Amino acid sequence: MVEELDSAGDLGDWAGPDALADLDAGEAQRVVTERMRARIAAVMGYADRSAVDPAVPLTELGLDSLMAVRIRNGARADFGVEPPVALILQGASLHDLTVDLMRQLGLSGPDQVTENLENTAVVRARAQERAAARRGAAIRRRPTPPNLKYTEDKNCEHTRQRHRGSRHGRQIPGRERSVDLLEQPSARQGVDRHPVGTGPARRGRQRQDAGRPGICAPRTATGRDRRIRRGLLRIPPLAAQVLDPQHRLFLQCAWHALEDAGCDPAQFDGSIGVYGTSSPSGYLLHNLLSHRDPNAVLAEGLNFDQFSLFLQNDKDFLATRISHAFNLRGPSIAVQTACSSSLVAVHLACLSLLSGECDMALAGGSSLCIPHRVGYWNSPGSMVSAVGHCRPFDVRADGTVFGSGVAMVALKPLQAAIDAGDRIHAVIRGSAINNDGSAKMGYAAPNPAAQADVIAEAHAVAGIDSSTVSYVECHGTGTPLGDPIEIQGLRTAFEVSETPRPGPCVLGSVKSNIGHLEVAAGIAGLIKTILCLKHQAIPATLHYTSPNPELRLDQSPFVVQSKYGPWEWDGVLRAGVSSFGVGGTNAHVVLEQAPAQAPPVPARTAATGPQVLLLSAKTTAALRESRDALASALERPDCPDVSDVAHTLTRRRKHNITMAAVVHDREHAVKVLRAAEHDNVFVGESGAGDPPETTTPAPDRVVFLFPGQGAQHVGMAKGLYDTEPVFAEYFDTCAAGFRDEMGIDLHAEVFSGTATDLERIDRSQPALFTVEYALAKLVDSYGVRAGAYIGYSTGEYIAATLAGVFDLDTAIKTVALRARLMHESPPGAMVAVAVGPDEVAQYLSPGWSSRRSTIPATAWSPARRARFASSPNVSTRPGYPFAGSAPATRFTPARWIRCWMNSRHSCPSSSSALRARRC
Repeated sequence: MVEELDSAGDLGDWAGPDALADLDAGEAQRVVTERMRARIAAVMGYADRSAVDPAVPLTELGLDSLMAVRIRNGARADFGVEPPVALILQGASLHDLTVDLMRQLGLSGPDQVTENLENTAVVRARAQERAAARRGAAIRRRPTPPNLKYTEDKNCEHTRQRHRGSRHGRQIPGRERSVDLLEQPSARQGVDRHPVGTGPARRGRQRQDAGRPGICAPRTATGRDRRIRRGLLRIPPLAAQVLDPQHRLFLQCAWHALEDAGCDPAQFDGSIGVYGTSSPSGYLLHNLLSHRDPNAVLAEGLNFDQFSLFLQNDKDFLATRISHAFNLRGPSIAVQTACSSSLVAVHLACLSLLSGECDMALAGGSSLCIPHRVGYWNSPGSMVSAVGHCRPFDVRADGTVFGSGVAMVALKPLQAAIDAGDRIHAVIRGSAINNDGSAKMGYAAPNPAAQADVIAEAHAVAGIDSSTVSYVECHGTGTPLGDPIEIQGLRTAFEVSETPRPGPCVLGSVKSNIGHLEVAAGIAGLIKTILCLKHQAIPATLHYTSPNPELRLDQSPFVVQSKYGPWEWDGVLRAGVSSFGVGGTNAHVVLEQAPAQAPPVPARTAATGPQVLLLSAKTTAALRESRDALASALERPDCPDVSDVAHTLTRRRKHNITMAAVVHDREHAVKVLRAAEHDNVFVGESGAGDPPETTTPAPDRVVFLFPGQGAQHVGMAKGLYDTEPVFAEYFDTCAAGFRDEMGIDLHAEVFSGTATDLERIDRSQPALFTVEYALAKLVDSYGVRAGAYIGYSTGEYIAATLAGVFDLDTAIKTVALRARLMHESPPGAMVAVAVGPDEVAQYLSPGWSSRRSTIPATAWSPARRARFASSPNVSTRPGYPFAGSAPATRFTPARWIRCWMNSRHSCPSSSSALRARRC
C-alpha cells in the first residue's frame, strides 16, 4: 500500500543523480537541500518552500506517517536512493535528510562524517553516564550486604527448582496450563501449530460479520481451563464468581512459578515481591456490565456490589491480589506502561532485588482478549494485519495481530540462587527503561533515538559491549513503519561498539508465533529468549520470506532466521530483549546464558542414600496425575539427580492428601511411581477437622525432642553423615567448635570410637549435642517446622539453641565447659526405673548414697523428688557405686523395669561443681 503513494507530483526539470556528478561536495549538498525542500513543501502543502526551515524537525511542521512515505518515494525518484522512513519519523530535519542522502550518494564531506561520529559518541557517553548514576544510586540506597557487589552479583536470574519437569508459570494461546508451547519441538522447527487469525467465528453477530469487508478472522485464545480453586487462593465465593479471568490466570501462574522455583512462601526465609500488569478488563465490560446503564453508575456513584466488581476486575489490584493470596510481604506494584508493561515489571523487580527491598520477586503480565474467538476491524493505515498473520521484518508485513496470554517469572539474586542450589536458566546482566519524550511525530509514535538510548544504557549497565550480543528478541510488531524504526534504533545502539563483531546478530519476534500479547508481550519475549539460551538454539521467525527493504539489513550486522537452527557463537551467549510501549516507555533487558557450572562446592554435594519423593494434592485424581507427571519427568535423559528432585519436592506446599515414595535412584523411582501399589509408597490423608484449603503449615503439630546422657553410642548417625550433605555440614561445624574448645576429634570419637570411650562425659555430651543439632537442622531442611523444642539434660542446650536462646557458638562453649566440669567430679552411676518418685522413695537403700552419706527415705524432700523425677512414671537415681554386689538388685524390686545409664558419672549429683562455676 505505501509503495503506491505518489511523490507529490512533478517538481520541474531534474536530471537525476547525474546532475550532481560534476559538482563539489558543498555545491552538491546545496542542490540536494533545495530539491528536498521543494519535495517536502509540496508533500506537506506549503505554497512557499521557504517555510521548510532546514533546522526544524519535520514533525514540528505537521508531518504524519503517510507524508513520510511520500517524501521517501520522492527522494527515490529524484536521487535513486532514499532516506529511511524511520529517520523521517524520528524528528529528522531537512538538513538531516540531506546528510543521509549525501552519504548514500557517496558525496559525504568530512564535516558530515565527523557529525555521525559525534552522534555515536553522544549515545555512548549518555549511556555510560546513566549506568554510572544507577550504580551509585544502588550503592547509596542499600546497606551493602557483604556478599553482594553491583558489578558482579547485581545480576538477577530466572531460577526454577532442581526438578527438571517443571516450567515457568504461564499460559499461552491454545495450550493447557503447565505445557510449554515455546518448548515444543514443533515450535522450535518453526511450525505454526496455533496460527494467528484462523478458526471458526464464534456465534451470532461474529459469525455473520466474518465474511464482511474489514472483518478479520478470530484472534488467539488461551487454554480451556476455566476452573479456579478459590479456597486455595483465599478468594471468597462471591468474589470468585466475578473475578476477572486475567486475575485468575495470573494467580495460577504465580502458584506455578513458586512451585517450579521450589519455593513455599510460608517457609521462605525472606520477603517476596510482586510486579505485575494486566490489560483493561474485557470481562467486566462485555460480561458483567453488558446490561448495566453506565450513566446510572456515574450519576449515583458505586454501591457495594459495583465496588466489588471494580475490586475484582481493575488492573490496580492485580499485584496486591497475588501478595494477599500467598502471604507475600515484599513490594507489590501494578505496572502500567502499555505494551512494555511486563518487561518494565521485570526491570523494577531487578531494582528491588538490588536495593534489598525483597529477596525474591515475581514479575509478569496478563492479557486476555474477551470475548474469545471473535474477529476484529481492519482499515487502511491501521496497525492490525488485514490477512490475520503477524510477519515481523518481512516485505509483506502489513500489521500485527493481538492475542491472549499470561506469563510470569521468578527472580532471585544470582549468588543467592547459587547458594540455594537453584537451577539457573539464564542471568539478567542488566536492564534499562526510558521514555521517548516529545521528539517524535506524535504521542503514539515510536522514537528510534530513545530506543537506541535505552538499549545502549542496558549494555552499559550490564558492563558488556554490543559486539558480544548475538541475538535480539525485538518488539517486532510486523508493521511496515514500526519495524524499520526499531531496526534504526538497534543499528544506532550497536554502532556504539568499539570492537569488531565476530559474527552477525540474529533478530527474532515471538509475535510471529503467538501474536501481540499487549501488556504481556515483553514477558513472552523474555521467556522465549530464556528458552533459546537454555537449548542454545534459535527458532524460526514465522512468515518471514525476504526482508522489508526499509530495514536496510544489508547495511547492518543483523539477520533474520527463517528456520530453526543452533545458536552458533564463539563465546558466552548473550541476548537482548526489547519492549516498547505506546506513549513512549521503552525497556530493554540483557540476558546471558546460565553459568556452565556452579562455584566449587564440597565433594559431598548430594545425598547418596535412599530418597523420599513427597507429593501432595487436593484430590486422589490430582495425586495420581502428579505421580504420572513426575515419573515422566524422571524418564527424561536430562532430568537432574533424584536427590535434587527430592530436595525440591520437600519445599513445596503440602495439601491434605500426601504421598511419600522411598526410592534409590531414577529408575527405581519411575518403577515405584508407575506402580498402582508398592511397598515403598505411603499415602496419608489429613483428618476431617483439618481446614480444607490452606497455604500455610501447622508447625504446632510437630515437636522436636532431644535426649540427654545415655543415648550415645559409637557409630551413631554415620549413615546420615555419609549420605546427607546438610547433616554433614552442621556436624562438621559443631565438631570444629568443640575441637577448638576441648581439643577433641568428634569424627573419631563418634564414628570409629578409636580415640577414647564415649562413656566419658567430656566426650559423650559434645557428641550428643553435635549429632542432635545436625539432625534437627537436617529435618528442618526437609521443610518440617517444629512448634516446640523439648530437651532433657544435654538435650536442653540443643532445644535452647534452636529456639534462639543461644547462638551456636555460645552453646558450644557452654556445653564444653559443662562437660569438663562434670568430668572432673568423682565417678558415679545412674539408674532409671519405670516408677514415679513417690514409690522410689519407699525403697531407698541405706547403702546407696548420693553424697557419700546415707539419705533416709524420710529425708527425701519434695525438691529432691522433683530433681530425680524424669516423668510421672520414670525416675532417674544418681549416686556413687555401691561397694559390693549388684546395687541395682538391692535398690530396686524385681518387678520394676530398670536400666543402667551409659555414663561413668552421676550427672545430677555433679551440681555442686556446676554451681561453683554457675553452670
